[in-house]
Amino acid sequence: KKQYEYLLKQPKLGKLFTTLAQSKKRGVVLYIRDAITAEQIYTDNDGRISMVEIMDNNIKTLLIAIYALNDNQEYFYRKLHRKIIELDYANICMMGDLNGIVDEKLDHKSQKTTKRTRKILPKSFFRIIEVMNLKDIWRERNMEKKQYTFYSSRHALWSRIDMI
Repeated sequence: KKQYEYLLKQPKLGKLFTTLAQSKKRGVVLYIRDAITAEQIYTDNDGRISMVEIMDNNIKTLLIAIYALNDNQEYFYRKLHRKIIELDYANICMMGDLNGIVDEKLDHKSQKTTKRTRKILPKSFFRIIEVMNLKDIWRERNMEKKQYTFYSSRHALWSRIDMI
């Protein structure tokens, strides 16, 4: 909740940038070193998107931290794409909980033998990647590695849904 933002302040971690929802369920937090010039450019009202401009070594970069919706992702990523285009940055770093996977073979593992529909990210996400020429840095450096960031005990599956 926004009223508890003061609890997130940790001066040793750097400057705090947040977008918090009124409910306890959503929020995005970024800590940026004090030595790096940073300014919050955009936050949404739902606690799902935070955009911070940093200037490091005379290079301006837009950091985008997201906590994607579980449902209606097509709309979420279209809205995100419009905002990125509107802000018009040459250098972009997007990170966060995407709540979906890019590659079913590499980003997903299940103990169950039943074939469930895997939560592949929507076309609007891949459009952002294509148009903005974004790269999955971790996957670029670990081409065939299977490593996961989320485990669902209910579904007995592992997924890599958190990315940079």
